[in-house]
Amino acid sequence: MMEIKVIRSKFFYVLCIMLFVISCKRDIQKKEESSISQKDINGTEQIQENDSLIINTIKEFYISYIFENSKNEINSNIINKIKDKYISKKLIQNIRNQMENGSLDWDPFVNAQDFYDGWIKTLKVKKDESVNNQYIVSYYNGKEDEKICLGVIKEKNQYKIDFIIRHDNKIIAQENLQECFYKNLLKDKTIHIIKSEIVNSQNLKITLIDSKSNIIFQELNYTPFNFDFNCKSIVFTNDIPLHNDYEIIVGDYNFDSLDDFAIVYDNSINTGTIYTYFFQNSEGFFEENKLFPVRLIPSKINKIDKTLEQVSIVGCCKINTIIYQLTDGNKWVMISSKQENITN
Repeated sequence: MMEIKVIRSKFFYVLCIMLFVISCKRDIQKKEESSISQKDINGTEQIQENDSLIINTIKEFYISYIFENSKNEINSNIINKIKDKYISKKLIQNIRNQMENGSLDWDPFVNAQDFYDGWIKTLKVKKDESVNNQYIVSYYNGKEDEKICLGVIKEKNQYKIDFIIRHDNKIIAQENLQECFYKNLLKDKTIHIIKSEIVNSQNLKITLIDSKSNIIFQELNYTPFNFDFNCKSIVFTNDIPLHNDYEIIVGDYNFDSLDDFAIVYDNSINTGTIYTYFFQNSEGFFEENKLFPVRLIPSKINKIDKTLEQVSIVGCCKINTIIYQLTDGNKWVMISSKQENITN
């Protein structure tokens, strides 16, 4: 009987150990599954909240980058390896292009042309609590605290610096920076517009950012005649006036149940605010539609008849009203046009 009790006791002990191991494996598996991030269309992984690791990665980059660039004899091969490890290829190429065309003649990571290894002692990195996936790097440059705002992506389990938000007091002073974020317009994307850094250029970069992961979804180049950067936007309604100051107006302009956006091209004193239209396709990408017949904002949209009413001012005293209809062949045709005298 004693032998049987011992065997039972050993069996119960082994069984407990087995159950404990199985439970641990399940917990580990759950943690691993929860830590796996989905990949976006470009193959980069969505960033999960791991600020301490991101901050340490940024610090590692800056310490090694400043140290190597501060040496009397700079080894470009070592610096390039540091860049490859900590910076995305897209950002490396973007900086190289700006330096080659003469629009950037300093290092954007430190906002300076020369390096000093003493900066490392005052180096700080913190999360920007006001914006997702944005971090603030600062160091004392001998006169004041230099600040650089940047963002990261995750590529193959490695966090990399992917964009620099601004170069404070170098191109444009921070308070006068020409850029706008248009949020809560598109269903799952933020529209970011920034002026080209090339002097006297009218070029704009339109960036569509995934609202959840804060990863860049699409980039578009756009050259308006005039763009004020007042950051005003709205979802389309039938009572938007011809002369308005909305820079972005989101609406379904081609009746496919997908949000499109109209962006200011120019503000005409005579006719009204002129727009360029970008239509969204089934995959979520936007493309300028050059065949769209309306350049002002429509005065009315009829989703049932698939018609747009375009009102414009002709000369000093007439109003021109044109109605366009989208046919089954996905072509726009003018179905009516009339002119009336402006009455007080």
